[in-house]
Amino acid sequence: METVANPEMIQEGDFGELLAVRFFPETILTSKFLVVAYRETSPEDGFVLHCLSCQPFIGEESVQMESIKILEKPATISWDYDEEADVLYLSMGAPQPAVGMDIGEGVIVRYDEERKEVVGLTLIGMRARLLKELGQQ
Repeated sequence: METVANPEMIQEGDFGELLAVRFFPETILTSKFLVVAYRETSPEDGFVLHCLSCQPFIGEESVQMESIKILEKPATISWDYDEEADVLYLSMGAPQPAVGMDIGEGVIVRYDEERKEVVGLTLIGMRARLLKELGQQ
């Protein structure tokens, strides 16, 4: 949450989300940028949509982040809910093979490495979380 609390830069996204960017010069392996996409519900509260860590590319006297398609609007979003497992599967376009990246709190991002694009999300414990937030559990 340090990136959201003390960002080096905040950029407004196309759909009302905010992108907080912070550079960490020293991590366990290398220096990294951390980009957090979030939405504020009030001046004191909000929620994280996505978090991305990427290494800087240094060349031609500039630092650039690798381009990853995250929030481009797909033509269709399909979904399937497994009631027994309490898992919601969201696919941007038709479901397809992808690498799953666990970003914490029961959220798995499905990522197409070849196209460098997010192609889906898996939300584990969806009903339980919703009921908890609504105060019904």
